[in-house]
Formats: sequence, structure tokens, C-alpha cells
Amino acid sequence: LMSQLIGHLDQRLENPGLIPVTIVSLVIFFAWLAHWFGAPELLGGFAAGIALSRRFFLPFGIAIRTSTEFSEKIESQMKPIVQLFAPIFFVAVGLSLDLREIDWGSGFFWGLSLTLVIIAI
Repeated sequence: LMSQLIGHLDQRLENPGLIPVTIVSLVIFFAWLAHWFGAPELLGGFAAGIALSRRFFLPFGIAIRTSTEFSEKIESQMKPIVQLFAPIFFVAVGLSLDLREIDWGSGFFWGLSLTLVIIAI
């Protein structure tokens, strides 16, 4: 429903910055809404991103499905913002880790780490 409204406004107003500003505002709103309900803010932003993605599907929700062309337009216009904030996000999450909580002598930890390194290569 929100993607249809944004798409309609984009066609009518022909403002090149409308989609990125609206999407960022929507993500911030969903983050605030999640915080208001006592959930992590990241969950709200994640939910907004999923709802606007091209693979979002709800059974019996054909009327609120995001069109592929609009999803691609959102993706192309949001790419610079994502490329700017993705490294900041990962640094912030990395800095928030408490390395004292990791059991460095655990075989499970090293096995999982080795598996992830092999998958990444």
C-alpha cells in the first residue's frame, strides 16, 4: 500500500529526490514505531525494507504487492545511501560486541568460525 502511494506521488510530482527521502523517512518511522512497542529499532527498519522489497509477498495480499519496476527504481535510487550507511552499520555493530563474552577455547566457536571462513572464500 505504501509503495503504491509513493509510486503515485513520484509520477505526479516528478521530484527526483522524493523516493529516497520518503524511503528513509519510512524506515525511520518504522524504527521509531518498533521502539515505541519495545522492540529493537533495527527490527522496525528491517520490516520497512522487507515490505518495500521486490520479493515481499503476503498470501491474499495481491493488492498491496510492490511492482517489480517500482522496486527496481527504489533500489537504484537508494543504492548510494545504502553504500554510505552499510559500512557505518557494520562498524557500529562490531564496536558494540563484548569480546569478553566469547568463549575462545570452545571447539564450537572455532568450528563455526572455520566454516564461515570457508563459505566466504
